[in-house]
Amino acid sequence: MELLDPTPVAEVRYGYRISDIRIFDLMFLIIVNVALFGEAIQCVTGFSYCDEIATIYLVVCAVFTNGGRRAHLEHISTVSKCSLLLLFFVCLIGVFGNLFGGVNVAMPAILTDLFTCCKFPVALIASIYACPSSRVLSSAFEFEARLLILIMAFLGLANLFFDFGMGSEPRFGLRASFVFVFDHPTYLVFCVAGLVAYLMKSMEDNLPYIAVGLFVACLSLRSKAFAFAGICLFLLITFGKRGRLSFWHFLFGFMVVFFIGYDQFVNYYQSSGVARAELARQSVAVAGDFFPLGSGFATYGSAVTAQLCYYSPLYFNYGLSSVWGLAPGASSFLSDTFWPTVMAQFGYFGVIVFTVLLIALFAMCYLAEKGSRLAVVCAFAYLLISSTSESAFFNPSAVYIAMCMGLAISSGRAIRS
Repeated sequence: MELLDPTPVAEVRYGYRISDIRIFDLMFLIIVNVALFGEAIQCVTGFSYCDEIATIYLVVCAVFTNGGRRAHLEHISTVSKCSLLLLFFVCLIGVFGNLFGGVNVAMPAILTDLFTCCKFPVALIASIYACPSSRVLSSAFEFEARLLILIMAFLGLANLFFDFGMGSEPRFGLRASFVFVFDHPTYLVFCVAGLVAYLMKSMEDNLPYIAVGLFVACLSLRSKAFAFAGICLFLLITFGKRGRLSFWHFLFGFMVVFFIGYDQFVNYYQSSGVARAELARQSVAVAGDFFPLGSGFATYGSAVTAQLCYYSPLYFNYGLSSVWGLAPGASSFLSDTFWPTVMAQFGYFGVIVFTVLLIALFAMCYLAEKGSRLAVVCAFAYLLISSTSESAFFNPSAVYIAMCMGLAISSGRAIRS
């Protein structure tokens, strides 16, 4: 079936027309698009709360509507509660770090950073409960994902030859990195990673679109996109019909990422005076000096500390204020790391708790619906890959990835119902 066939995907696959979509489905589709294009909306309008709106919407839906699926959630409720408990401990560690660490930080910055830390776990947990098990919504978003991928592929190819405002700096001898409607290629990769992960829930039907989507991600000319494409291709070949991860998946997946990203790792983390390398190096010193709970929220590597009014004193204390990209008023690289931020702000103990939290969140999604496991694995794989070079789980676009996982899981339930 051609994508532009006038008969809607929903009607062909499930016997429904997209015009049959309910108000609740339509609202959910709008909100996931708000999260998807949040960075582009911010660039055009200056409005920067799209991910917050999406998170609050998910929580409201989970608490007050539950997507009409109360009977289907008992088997993951225990893991969800464990995840929430672990998130509470992470927040508690951060607050105690602020109380006893002695770093002078304004309360608005602490609250902003605390919410940033909570957004992805809360959005992901809420999405499991909030996403409606709707065949029409599943088909509508699948249709949109396919259409977006084809549009981006056409524009991405054109961007290699013509300048029409959708490219950034040249890389690897090519004219320009593709950004689509976003301000930076990393948000394009986030966009495609969510769409590809969602399409993985019906791998056989969507294989051509998945392949094109991975190609579009690579047009960003970012190593994280190449690593993500490599992992997805590896999983498509090896995951199999049983839908189970094995030790070999982790081992060979790590080898794929290491092989593709090693040069970038050396470039960013083994060179003195480079922002990421210095943030990583000094995070260990901060964790040691503020042992065992770290320095607290809004003190190190978080996006809010890039604002001049909330610039952390620790950057002066550890010599980071003189590093290019980390200086006061010119700190565009301050939030380009994830694990160093966790290490410094939450300490060694916090790193352990946060790692267990991510494992619990993955287990929650992995066990929720067998048919969506490949989608969940791919989404988490991208976030883990991106955590080596950006804020990843703290990134505003992580809420969109959470919604894609929730939609993939609810889609599997809709098909079985």
